Amino acid sequence: MTKLTVDVRELLVFFDEDKDAGIHASSIKTIAGEELGFALLFEYFRLKPGVEATILRDTPTTGKAKGRRLDGWLQTKIGPNTTLYQVEVKSWSCHSLKGRCLSVSATPEEVSDFKRNRWKRYWDGKAFCDPELNKVLTPMRRPTKAEGMIQPLACLWDAVHPNGAVDLFSPFLSLLATTSLRYLCSRCLPSFGA
Repeated sequence: MTKLTVDVRELLVFFDEDKDAGIHASSIKTIAGEELGFALLFEYFRLKPGVEATILRDTPTTGKAKGRRLDGWLQTKIGPNTTLYQVEVKSWSCHSLKGRCLSVSATPEEVSDFKRNRWKRYWDGKAFCDPELNKVLTPMRRPTKAEGMIQPLACLWDAVHPNGAVDLFSPFLSLLATTSLRYLCSRCLPSFGA
């Protein structure tokens, strides 16, 4: 397997600050957005002490010929506990419809405010506002021979959190988890400086 080395700071600037990069960013997200999201999510879990992470090959479906499909399954094991995350990846950055810029050099207070405001755009208190993201809450058929509790996971590029917290992985209401690809980049790829 060949590894790709990226300059994380430049990647964040490209997707979150450079307004002129919009046409190129859309093309890159179309080709590799979900793969980057899954790779970062997998790396996040893999780097956590005591966590065994596996990307499963099954596609999350409801089991019907037509209907909702998600981007993939990620299984984690922590001791005796196994979780199956049914994952939907959205690479919506500042170039996306209703996207907002967030500087790489933003202060913690600015990031916290940004995350709270962006959360309000995504979540109405009961569901995601966008149907393409809300589908992560649709129960999917369990993958073949997979064990564990099934939990939806929305993996967003945008930085979001209802309280503006800085944690990377946020379980909400014990039924949903979200994470930010932007911050997975900054924490999981080794070339990023503070």
